[in-house]
Amino acid sequence: MLRIEELEVSYGAISAVKGLSLELNQGEIVALIGNNGAGKTSTLKAISGMLKPSGGRVEFMGEKISGLPPHKIAARGIALAPEGRGIFAGLSVLENLEMGAFLRKNKESIQKDLHKVYQLFPVLEERKNQKGGTLSGGEQQMLAIGRALMSDPKALLLDEPSLGLAPQVVESIFETIKEINQTGIPILLIEQNVYLALEVANRGYVIETGEIILNDLAQNLLHNEMVQKAYLGIEDQAEA
Repeated sequence: MLRIEELEVSYGAISAVKGLSLELNQGEIVALIGNNGAGKTSTLKAISGMLKPSGGRVEFMGEKISGLPPHKIAARGIALAPEGRGIFAGLSVLENLEMGAFLRKNKESIQKDLHKVYQLFPVLEERKNQKGGTLSGGEQQMLAIGRALMSDPKALLLDEPSLGLAPQVVESIFETIKEINQTGIPILLIEQNVYLALEVANRGYVIETGEIILNDLAQNLLHNEMVQKAYLGIEDQAEA
């Protein structure tokens, strides 16, 4: 569904992503893991049109989308729940969700999807008239994902969904991510908790200084010695 070939992203003279290639297929969850500054968020921003690639190609459902503005990429069916959530703090929960459906016209289908979001995140319905900025961190993350789902996406990009959240909230968020994927939406996931990311993913890519250094089935990466030492804090393969 999503194919990235030799992607290059630069900030002036600084190269953030260097010849990155990856694929996201229908029905998959794919994890992109790496340290801070490795180029993960830059990759998602380039896919979603928030950054213009300096080289390479991004295709979605067989059509080139690299270089298109964000609203046209969103209209093609790619939704991003960004790092830091990026909700509209002064708008109500309901207004935030409605903003996610901004490009859609069919009011009936929008209402159906609003109901689906409320089923996934019942607290959002309870707080639908509350300002987004007054929600807890976990509730804001639910709102960011819910807003992305309101665009009726064909693929979902999630950037650090567990960042700053309590462990029990993280567990709930990841259960919901699995539920979303089970509806048929493929997900490209960036996540600081590498163990959780690989537990929920089908496949994974490891990025260092803007380059993919390893890709494999997620379960294989969980047992990869380099991944264990660098990202899981396991020093001895025998401990795994």
